Amino acid sequence: MGFRVIFSSPTYGLSGVNTAVSNLIRELNRRGHDARLLLTNPKAPDPMPMPAPHDVPAYFLPARPKATLKARQKALVDYLESLAPCIYVPGYDFDHSCVCPALSEKVMVCGVVHSDDPVHYDHVQRLGASWNAVVCVSRAIAARVQEDPDLASRTHVIPSGVAVTSLRRGPAQPGAILRIIYTGRLIQHQKRIMDLAALTERLEQRHVPYSLTIIGGGPQAEELKNALAPQIKRGVVTLTGTLPNDQVLRRLVEHDALVLTSDFEGTPVSLLEAMAAGCVPVVTDIPSGIPELVEDGVNGFCVPVGDMETFAKRLEFLAHDPELRTKLADQARESIRDSRFSLENVAQDHLDLFEQMARDRDSGAYRREKGKIAPCPNASMGSNLRLTFEKIFRLKR
Repeated sequence: MGFRVIFSSPTYGLSGVNTAVSNLIRELNRRGHDARLLLTNPKAPDPMPMPAPHDVPAYFLPARPKATLKARQKALVDYLESLAPCIYVPGYDFDHSCVCPALSEKVMVCGVVHSDDPVHYDHVQRLGASWNAVVCVSRAIAARVQEDPDLASRTHVIPSGVAVTSLRRGPAQPGAILRIIYTGRLIQHQKRIMDLAALTERLEQRHVPYSLTIIGGGPQAEELKNALAPQIKRGVVTLTGTLPNDQVLRRLVEHDALVLTSDFEGTPVSLLEAMAAGCVPVVTDIPSGIPELVEDGVNGFCVPVGDMETFAKRLEFLAHDPELRTKLADQARESIRDSRFSLENVAQDHLDLFEQMARDRDSGAYRREKGKIAPCPNASMGSNLRLTFEKIFRLKR
């Protein structure tokens, strides 16, 4: 008998989480399970909208278009209970996931901490008691969550996963320009997107022959475009805007190196996809998911956050050493193939966890205390969420 799994998201916008969820839904359905995407507030404004992939079953929450949040939460409870027994995966649907305490035991909840971001830590702190299991996408994130003794035994590490396809580039050729790519949200918070403008300046100062393709959209898109206006005019930088994931995958195969300048991450799907396509990752050395993926000098390069000079030096190495470029690209691809980051293994890890959740529910090892719909997160907390999370955990210890 297969599992029925409902992955929830308020809208389907440009997000590594949405891409990872879509990948997992496809693989679970391929194995005969009933996995679907539920959009709980699809009419809400989304600064980075995208259509859901055509091969991912997507449903709208059965609620009136102008229903209040309280009415949508009630509709979500009714929807999930109508599909029970089932598994609910709320993802980053922070407002609607407040229904978790009000769900019956027939609806098992698999909460996910997708990123080393205050809002995700706040999510698990507020609602983790009503989750049958907590999935963390990196070991570093799991270590922080497990500092809460009430969550430790229910916390599991399962990264995002991607498929390694037959698409790949040939060996790097001497004298060819270095084709660099960035894919993802164009936002300064977390992604430090304006660092890309500083990076192009350093590359040009070092006379590195390069081209840069930037795929994505977001609040800083116009600001970034203005900062890169001279390079765009010369044709060395191209901003494509947001593209469907299948087109992004084809573009990755055409490039040599992926750059990721983030302040923090979980398991970046853009990085996984690039490595699977044979792009050499040149990424920030941050403690969450990056060290589990990139080994400096072995399958890519890790650079201190904000150090554009070192970013440029590593890209210069790749530009002038095609053999190194080919070696690192092959190693990057093999780091994903048949690893715990491969989509097949990630799907199996989820299925094994779902089985364990059912056993723990049936044996009484985990019982959700029936309660009411919880209050929504306090949006005004903003950047204080990380400090609040750390303070709470210090008190618990």
